[in-house]
Amino acid sequence: MERSWVTKRLGAPIVLALLLTSVDPVQLAGAEEESKYPGVDVLTIEEARRSDAVTYAENHGVSIDEALRRLDLQFVLGDAINSVQRLMPGRFAGGWIEHDPEMAIEVRFAAGEDGLAGASAILEATGVPVIVHTDAMHTVDQLFAGQDRITETIYRTHPDMGFYADVKSGSVRLLGPDEIGEGELKALSEEAGVPVTVQQTAGPARKDHTYGGAAIGGCTTGFTVRDAVHGTFGVLTAGHPGCSNSTATYVEPPPSGIGYTMTLQGKRFDANQDFAWYRETTHLVYPTYWDGSAFRDVWSTRARLDMVNYRVFKFGTTTKKSEGIVDSVWYNPGWNYCNGPCDSVWGLIDDPLIKCWGGDSGGPYFWAEQAWGIHSGSASSGPGPGQCDYAIFMTIGALQWDGVNTRVYER
Repeated sequence: MERSWVTKRLGAPIVLALLLTSVDPVQLAGAEEESKYPGVDVLTIEEARRSDAVTYAENHGVSIDEALRRLDLQFVLGDAINSVQRLMPGRFAGGWIEHDPEMAIEVRFAAGEDGLAGASAILEATGVPVIVHTDAMHTVDQLFAGQDRITETIYRTHPDMGFYADVKSGSVRLLGPDEIGEGELKALSEEAGVPVTVQQTAGPARKDHTYGGAAIGGCTTGFTVRDAVHGTFGVLTAGHPGCSNSTATYVEPPPSGIGYTMTLQGKRFDANQDFAWYRETTHLVYPTYWDGSAFRDVWSTRARLDMVNYRVFKFGTTTKKSEGIVDSVWYNPGWNYCNGPCDSVWGLIDDPLIKCWGGDSGGPYFWAEQAWGIHSGSASSGPGPGQCDYAIFMTIGALQWDGVNTRVYER
């Protein structure tokens, strides 16, 4: 499978997540025709974009208008990086977008400075500062190959460690609590054929599901779902233990806060899946979710391979709204996380601005009106800013539904 570092954007650069909403008990017939939660305001697309810009502006110390400009610009910059990778696949060693103190592109190449005129022209046409490194020892493809080579060894010797190809360090990066000495790192690097580095955390990644008073069964509700053929509606959350009991109490978002019981319809937690969905048979279901301060409609979902390097927003009932850059969609969380072999298809955010803690599992990842994923787990010492070492999420594009007709409910 070709693994583009930043893939071409399809459609408008917008994302969102949602929670199940409901009104007075009625039959579900015709629910798909409703688009708003009665009695409350639902953000327009432009209002949703502006809401995310407010969060970005507060985090980065810029005006809201500048935040909007940057959030839109990141997709232009991502297209440029992707074009450079297609132009020079044999030398491309990775590229990423910087947001502080200003927007910039940073790109790494192997094999020296010669022959970069075409790539430089593409990058400079974006109008932002460009930082080019020409001393990379390994290409992106070589880093991915190195990740694959040491997978079984990491499973056997460090089952609590996750790992991924990290282009910023030019290495296969291990994340987790284990101390790994220089001798072992050298041996792993020789086996991988590329450098192996370690980012040590206070503890292993855990599934974030233990928190009282969360939206559903101790977790956070993600996007609503529907089977358009059979007229079945429900709500999405995480599928790992603690989030996927046979029944769970769903608590409506503001303003009502009313709770009622829902029945599990299907679940998966394995090497590449972490989701469950509960069927709703009494209340109306809308393609709408609560983002921590307002309701939004879902208009589209984002493909898994169109996420890397972009800033996305996350909501959890414990940590509320936060943001972070998607570092990888080829993350392997490690043997103990999946209770066996994991596939390298998980989303990873390793960003000081992301917040994560127990109770966030199943919560939405979004930008504007587009759904990106749901929260799975994290390594974190607390719910506050700077306490989340990294967050793991299940991309919407990677969900493998039990029924071919069940999908995220879009307006």
